[in-house]
Amino acid sequence: MGRDIAEWCKACLECQKNKIHRHTKSAIGDYPLPSCRFSHINVDVVGPLPTSCGFSYVLTCVDRFSRWPEAFPMVDQTAATIAETFFAGWISRFGVPECISTDQGRSFESDLCHALMKFLGTEKLRTTAYNPASNGLVERFHRQLKQAIRCQATDKWVQNLKEDGDIDMRSKWYGVYCVNRDFNTSQDKKESSIRQITFRQKESEENDLNKARKESSKNIPISKKRIAVIGAGCVGLTTVIQLKDEGFEPVCYEKTDRPGGTWCYREESYAGLGSIMPTTIINHSKELGAYSNFPPAKKFNNYMRHSEMYQYFMEYWTTHDCLKHVRFNMETTSIRRSEDYDQTGRWVVTVRDTVSGQTFSEVYDAVAVCVGHINRPKIPNFPGLDSFEGRILHTHTLKGVEKFRGERVAVVGIGCSALDAAVETSNVAKQVYLSTKTGALVMTRVGPGGYPMDYKCMRRYLTGFLNVLPRSWCSWFIEKVFVEPKFKRKMYTINPKYPLLCKDPVINDHIGSKLLSGSIVQKGNISHFTENGVVFVGDEHITEVDTVIMATGYTWKFPFLEEDIVLHEDGVFQLYKCTFPMHLKHPTLALVGFILVWGPGFPLGEMQARWVASVFAGKFHLPNLNKMEKDTKKRYKKNVKEYAPSDKSSIRVDYVQFLDEIASLIGAKPNFSKLFFTDIKLFNKLIFGPSLSYQYRLQGPHKWKGAREAIFKCKERVLYPLRKERGRSPQDLSINNGFAIFKENSCNWRWIVRNRFHH
Repeated sequence: MGRDIAEWCKACLECQKNKIHRHTKSAIGDYPLPSCRFSHINVDVVGPLPTSCGFSYVLTCVDRFSRWPEAFPMVDQTAATIAETFFAGWISRFGVPECISTDQGRSFESDLCHALMKFLGTEKLRTTAYNPASNGLVERFHRQLKQAIRCQATDKWVQNLKEDGDIDMRSKWYGVYCVNRDFNTSQDKKESSIRQITFRQKESEENDLNKARKESSKNIPISKKRIAVIGAGCVGLTTVIQLKDEGFEPVCYEKTDRPGGTWCYREESYAGLGSIMPTTIINHSKELGAYSNFPPAKKFNNYMRHSEMYQYFMEYWTTHDCLKHVRFNMETTSIRRSEDYDQTGRWVVTVRDTVSGQTFSEVYDAVAVCVGHINRPKIPNFPGLDSFEGRILHTHTLKGVEKFRGERVAVVGIGCSALDAAVETSNVAKQVYLSTKTGALVMTRVGPGGYPMDYKCMRRYLTGFLNVLPRSWCSWFIEKVFVEPKFKRKMYTINPKYPLLCKDPVINDHIGSKLLSGSIVQKGNISHFTENGVVFVGDEHITEVDTVIMATGYTWKFPFLEEDIVLHEDGVFQLYKCTFPMHLKHPTLALVGFILVWGPGFPLGEMQARWVASVFAGKFHLPNLNKMEKDTKKRYKKNVKEYAPSDKSSIRVDYVQFLDEIASLIGAKPNFSKLFFTDIKLFNKLIFGPSLSYQYRLQGPHKWKGAREAIFKCKERVLYPLRKERGRSPQDLSINNGFAIFKENSCNWRWIVRNRFHH
C-alpha cells in the first residue's frame, strides 16, 4: 500500500508543483583537529523538554579534543539566556575557547551572540545548514541525553542533571559517550580517573608539573614565570594588566562567577566580598578615580552610579584583554610556602571549584593578593543583644529598603555606609535613629563653584600645605572652606571628637535635610538592648525599634594565608609600603589594595600593582630589613600622632604623598624641575590643577603618549555631562599661561572670604 500511495502522489500534478524540497544540502565541511583541550567546543540547545523546576531547555557544550560534555538547564532559548548561561557555566570554569561551533539557529546568529564572541575574542563557526551530521559531536550527545531523560522521571530531569555521587553525571555521560581514544591512549596509565584524563591533572596537591618546577633553575625567564592573582575585583584585574605589561601571563582566581568584586552588583551577598546597594553612588569623581592610562568617557557622570562604574571597568578590562586570565568560580583556600621556598621563593596555591567541589593545587613563582580589607563584617557585642526580638543585619547584606516600610529602624555607625543606609531607609521607614559614638564631619559631593568636591580640594599645592603647616591649621582651613558652608557641625550632636584631617570625613548629600526634617533623629551610642528596643547612652527610657542595621565596618582577615605571613605586632602590620610582608625571605608575595586612604583607591591600587609587577620582574629590589622596618615604624608613628586611634593606623596613607612615594620607586613621578623650564603649561596644571593619576604616565616604565592630553582635557570631560547640549564643546579655561590656572583656583579663596564674613 505504501508503494501505491507514493505512486499516487507522484501522479498528482499539484503535489509535484508545491511539495518540493527547495533546500540544497551543502557539502559538510571539515574542522581542523584541535591541539589542546577546551580550545574548540561545540555548542547547541536541546528542547523544549518536559518542564522541570521551571526549566525547559538545555544548553550543551562538548569539547572537541577530549569529548568532555557539559549540560546547563535554561528557562528559554533566547540569545540573552544562552549568552548568560554559556558565560557562567562554561567560560567561568574552563576559560575562553579559541573557537566555538554552532548551528545557524536564530539565537546563535543574533547580534548579542556576535557581540559576545567579539568581546571574548573567540572565532565562531557555523555548521552546514540542514546537515545535522555536520555537528555530529553534539547531535550524538543530544541523542544520548534525551534517552537518559526519557529513561528517568521526566519531571525530575533537572535534579538528575545536577546529581552528585561517586561519579557525577558528566562523568557518566563521558563514560557512555564517545571518548577521544587517541587522547586516552596517549596518557600514562597512572591517570586512572575520568577527571585526570580530561583535565590532565592529578588530584593530589602537587602533580608532576609541580615536581618538575622544583628541579628548575632559580633564574626563570619572565615569560615562563607563573604568577597567581587572588581576586578579580577592580584592584585584582589592574594587577593582571600591570603583570601583562611586564611580560607575565598571570592566572587570576575569582570565587564568584563575575568580575568586579565590590562594584559588581549582586542580589545576594558573598562572605568575604564587599557589597553595595542598588542606589550606591561612588564617593569620588570620575577623573580623580580614573586609571592612569584610561580616562573615563566624557558621557559618564562625574559621580557615577555603580552601573556606570562597572561599565567603565568593563571597558578598561576589555581594552587590555585581561578577562581571559581569570578563572571564575575558583575559591582560594590555601596559600603556603612550597617545599623549596628557601631556594626559589615559590608558593603552593590551593583552589576549590565552587561548582564541582573539586580541589587542586598549583605552584606559582609569585602571588599577588588583591582581596582588600572590606570583607568580614564586624558586629559589636552590645549588652542584651541576644535578647532583642527584632531584626538585626549588617549593611553588608543590605540590598533594598522596601522591607522596612512603616518600621522603626536604628542605624548604628557614622561612616559612609551608615549615612547611606539611614538616608535610604528614612524614605520608607516610620522613624530612623542614627546611633553614633564618635561623630563625624560630613562633606557633600558638590564643592566650590559647583565642581566635584575632590576636583577642587585634591590639588598638589593644597596637599603640600600639610607638609609645612600644622595639621590642626590645615584641618581648620579645609573645614571652613569645604564643610561649614553646607554643614555646620556644632549645630548637630553628630559633632566629631577629632579635627577634620584626623579622621576620614563622611560623604553624603542628604543627611542635613533628613536631620532638619526629623526623618532621622540623632542618638548617642547604644547602652544596651532590650526585647523590643534599645536604650541609648544619656536616655533613661527604652526606644522601641523593629530593626537594627549595623554599619559598624569590617575586620581584616586572610583565611587562606598562613598565620605568619601577614604579621600584626603591637598594632603594626609588618608590611613595607603597605604591600610586601617584609620578614619573608623572598619578595614573591604582595598585598595590593590593602590600604586606608581619604581619597579614591583605584589609582593607589594601580600604582601598587605597577610596583609589584616591577619587583616580580626583578627590575627593582626591596631594601634590607632594617630600612624596611624603619620606614614602617616611621609611618605608624606619624599616623598615630596625626590620626584618631585605629587598629589599622599602619596601613593609612595620604593620597598624593603615597602616590609620589611609590611612583618614585619605579621612576614614574613627574620631574617638576624639568617641567618648569620645558613645559610651563603642564607644570601649572600639575601643581595648581586637580591631582590626576595620568601624571604618573608622563615618564617612567610603560609611559603613555596620551597622558598630557588627558590632563589638559580633564575639565572638558567634567563639564560635558552637565551641559544641556552635550554635543557642544564646552568653553574650557584658557591654558595659555599660569594666570589662567590661578584664576581657576581663585574661586576657592573667594568662597572662603564670602562665607567667612557671612558667618
